[in-house]
Amino acid sequence: MALKEWLEPDAGRPARPVLRGRRRSNASLLPDQLHWVDADTGEIINKQLKRAVFLEHFANREPCLIGMEACGGAQHWARRLIEMGHQVKLMPAKFVKAFVIGNKNDPADARAIWMATQMPSKAVAVKTEAQQAVLALHRLRQQKVKFRTMQMNSLRGLLSEYGEVMAKSRAALDKAIPGVLARLAERLPAMLIESLREQWNDLERLDKQIAEIERHLQTWMKEDKACKAIAAIPGVGLLLRRAQFEVQQGEFVSRTLRTISRTSPRTSRDAAGMR
Repeated sequence: MALKEWLEPDAGRPARPVLRGRRRSNASLLPDQLHWVDADTGEIINKQLKRAVFLEHFANREPCLIGMEACGGAQHWARRLIEMGHQVKLMPAKFVKAFVIGNKNDPADARAIWMATQMPSKAVAVKTEAQQAVLALHRLRQQKVKFRTMQMNSLRGLLSEYGEVMAKSRAALDKAIPGVLARLAERLPAMLIESLREQWNDLERLDKQIAEIERHLQTWMKEDKACKAIAAIPGVGLLLRRAQFEVQQGEFVSRTLRTISRTSPRTSRDAAGMR
């Protein structure tokens, strides 16, 4: 994963570095590429920093505007820099990519980020740790749902090689597979039958894990005022209302509320109020 950070020049403030780094297993060996233009002399400066002294470098600078490409780890560094009194602006990687000139390397990427900061763009919201925790739960749930679907399709595919074809629904699979395994046990090795049965049992384990994550999300939703407001809109479920709020606060939520209000069917109470 890449981590790119940049500091935008601004009149009346110190020179703004542009930083670009790349994650590796040993953080102490990770260099970060800084790029900035001196506001007084116009000198273009490129500098590398080890991650161990990254925060120390910015702690010794006056508050300034820091720009970062919104990629892996950017949210963490954005929060840490904001704690130091800096301003942080995240930009989508697709927007920054358009400014890369020549071969792709650390200095070129850092320069591209610096150039991108000069252009108007919609910033990516810096999320709190609590917001990211909820998004992490959503991603974990999505991953487990994907695993469950893969397990089901794998079972159907393996069993079809022995002439056993089942419907696509989960209910049809659960209903048919005990009899299917019993029939195949008469002519296939026991180790295969046991492995297939274990894979089928894994589906129930995934069901429980997904349900547990949804219970955590439900509990979190009940404690959040903004999510309660979104939940009051007809047609908005648990996953939608949590994800909508956590992706971005403020304007995003207001826009979402307006959009869903226009597209959702009116309840009888709403209709009565308009008469």
